[in-house]
Amino acid sequence: MIDLSRRDFGKLFAAVAISPLPQPQAGSGDWEAVRREFSLDEDLIVMNAANLCPAPRIVNDVLFRYTEDMDRNPSLQNRSKFGQGREEVRSKLAAFLNVTPEEIVLTRNTSEGNNFVSSGLELAAGDEVVIFDENHPTNNQSWKDKAGRFGFTVTAVSIPTPPPSAEFIIERMTEAIGPRTRVLAFTHVTNSFGTLFPAKEICSFARARGVLTLVDGAQTFGVMDLDLADMGCDFFTGSSHKWLMGPKEAGVLYMRADAQERLSPSEVGVIGGRVGASRIYERLGQRDDPCLMAFGEAIDFHNRIGKARIERRSISLATALKEELSKIPGVHLYSPTAPEISSAVVTFRPGDADIRGLNQRLYEESGLACATRGGETAGLRLSPHVYNTDAQVDVVLRAIRGGIASA
Repeated sequence: MIDLSRRDFGKLFAAVAISPLPQPQAGSGDWEAVRREFSLDEDLIVMNAANLCPAPRIVNDVLFRYTEDMDRNPSLQNRSKFGQGREEVRSKLAAFLNVTPEEIVLTRNTSEGNNFVSSGLELAAGDEVVIFDENHPTNNQSWKDKAGRFGFTVTAVSIPTPPPSAEFIIERMTEAIGPRTRVLAFTHVTNSFGTLFPAKEICSFARARGVLTLVDGAQTFGVMDLDLADMGCDFFTGSSHKWLMGPKEAGVLYMRADAQERLSPSEVGVIGGRVGASRIYERLGQRDDPCLMAFGEAIDFHNRIGKARIERRSISLATALKEELSKIPGVHLYSPTAPEISSAVVTFRPGDADIRGLNQRLYEESGLACATRGGETAGLRLSPHVYNTDAQVDVVLRAIRGGIASA
């Protein structure tokens, strides 16, 4: 049984973080070793990182150990160690994103972070919020709902799929900013087609005009080597359960230091964090403290592989999929192929095949777990990550070719 003292807590937190991982290069067998860090069914090919990722064993180990510890001894004396642990996680996140701990709020997911911003800013009739029309619905709808209550205007910007260039995206987003614009909210990478927005350029333009920026990083946090200080956004949100491969119901809200005074807390509790913005904006009542400890271990896992390596590997797998899918007769690729606006999300229409039927067949016959979309841009979405292998890419491509041919 586990009974962790405050001293033991630090020892365990360090011990679970020293398991060596290979420093893999794309195309090497070391990526097979990374895959073995997960409990994935060997017959399953999970390419749905844009929705939900498995966590590596070591992250679950931290989660289970601290959950058992808390349930064995839920006293205030025993739980007091989690205050220290939460601040250690905050510091890890700050370093991971190249910001300060005072600018980090630990949330439950991206949607909660987005809502903290849309609910916390004081906007009224005459003000305007500019959004991208393919933002995640929980982002866009939150602005529209608040606009209905408080009378400000929401303007949605449309961009063709795929966009012709990064410059086109910059021009389309920045030309929407007018004298009444107070906020610009856009996604860093679209969950629909994987379009990468040139966030630094857009944020710089907005900042020069006194416009706050909210960047939804659900599809970049954990897969891109992010530097928020360089990006220059005012707010950034992300979730642990997607590309970070961490626990569920853990997320991050970055609040730039000079933007914090513009935001009021939309949830008021008693106990918050110990530094900066967390003192005010992290008063969310009883938290799943073991989950937050596992959040920190997910960051350690990334750092042991290397953030830049993770980004290169995921992009490499996605690029291989795009190149081969474009050769299949009848396939229409929605996702961009230009490197400066591409990501690890691959969305395509598989000829005239029934989307849902093909998706189910690919799962049952080839073990492929991916996502579908409907409407005018119906298709399949593949989002590979570091637990996927080159051999799995080949299996997926063969299965898709066969599925389309037999449709």
